[in-house]
Amino acid sequence: MKFSKNIKRFLSCSIGLLNFYSPISYAEQWEQWVKVFDNEIATYYIDSKFIIEEDDFLWYTTLVNHKELTPFGYFSIILMKKGKCDNSSVMWVKSELYDELYDINTGPKGFPTFRKIRNPEWVYPDYGSPWDMALKEVCRK
Repeated sequence: MKFSKNIKRFLSCSIGLLNFYSPISYAEQWEQWVKVFDNEIATYYIDSKFIIEEDDFLWYTTLVNHKELTPFGYFSIILMKKGKCDNSSVMWVKSELYDELYDINTGPKGFPTFRKIRNPEWVYPDYGSPWDMALKEVCRK
């Protein structure tokens, strides 16, 4: 029985490490980006094929293509998020930054320049903001 627990722990750790080092952006056949918001700064999309319901929240992925290089040196960012439809809250789980625009038809031209995993508290996007619009679109799916 103890051997079985150790194997489970090993597999759990291995999967966690793979998740940390694997890019969020999946093969092109898995992505279907839907525009949810556009302004003078950026265009915001959700991946309508990657929406997973788990307990009382949804996992989903957003893409932000900035119209100009940001002060931090990137054009595009992909964020994996958890969202709660009942109280309009979100949590950013993982992000990837790209120094070139992410093409919604062909995917990235290279690997992300930076990856970060965060586990902040649940936040409440401002009404009508891009993050609010993205969550509303995900909740409709």
